[in-house]
Amino acid sequence: MKRTNLLLTVLIALYIVGWSQPGKSELLELTGPYLGQEPLGLIPELFAPGFISTGLSEAVCNFTPDGQEVYFNVAYSVGKDAKSCIAFSKIVDGIWILLSS
Repeated sequence: MKRTNLLLTVLIALYIVGWSQPGKSELLELTGPYLGQEPLGLIPELFAPGFISTGLSEAVCNFTPDGQEVYFNVAYSVGKDAKSCIAFSKIVDGIWILLSS
């Protein structure tokens, strides 16, 4: 279980650093409420692209009542096995950092 969580954390970190996008190597730095995103409207759009919406199978995004943490599900495959974990982000020194459980 710890190895699977470590693998997921490394994959997410690599994606955030920009390895999945050639020529883009800067670290995303999100600040402000709701990961710096505009309040949701009536038109569907990706939420926090490159941070939460990464191309993996993310779902069920929930903020704590104070808006300081967000939890979401990430599903992925390891060989033939489907796995999932709860990932979360919280504000540290005004910047959202990504963690996994």
